[in-house]
Amino acid sequence: MKNANLSLLLALLAPLAAGCGSDAVSYSAPVAITFNSIKQGTNNAILEDKNITQPSGNPWGKFLNDAKQKLGHDPSKIVATGATIELLTSAGFTVLQDVFTGPVSVSFVVTPNSYPLAGITSPTSAGPVPLAIVFGTFDSATMAAGDYAGLLGSSFSVVLAGTAPTAASGANVQTTFTFVAYP
Repeated sequence: MKNANLSLLLALLAPLAAGCGSDAVSYSAPVAITFNSIKQGTNNAILEDKNITQPSGNPWGKFLNDAKQKLGHDPSKIVATGATIELLTSAGFTVLQDVFTGPVSVSFVVTPNSYPLAGITSPTSAGPVPLAIVFGTFDSATMAAGDYAGLLGSSFSVVLAGTAPTAASGANVQTTFTFVAYP
């Protein structure tokens, strides 16, 4: 009877163990993107566009290389699971509301398509302040195949959008995303 119970228990636990195994081979890491000397445009709009390979140390490229090393191949999909925004050392700015009034958003642009990542209604403090991931998650599975190839090839831009208070220009802001790469 003990062997039958043990066999039943093992049979019930097998799917759980298999599920844990698939999570064990995913790869997660933060990717920081810094926007230096933000400038406002018409009607105090902020629209900063940065090629993903421009940030110092190419954190996106490092994330992809580390994920590929861990997985043994390119990830089948990439999901954003967390995001923050913070004010870095900037002359004349002490909190994010010195830089932004109202909503702030961050998107990936794989020309010509834009993929919203995260946003916040009104950032306060110097941060880091959590951003809400768009629709609860950014999932590359929703991207067109050619756009996903652009994501894997680091052929896209990161766009920071918001509105500045009058004469708020020159601040340094960093967004940090946590991404998970799946086999």
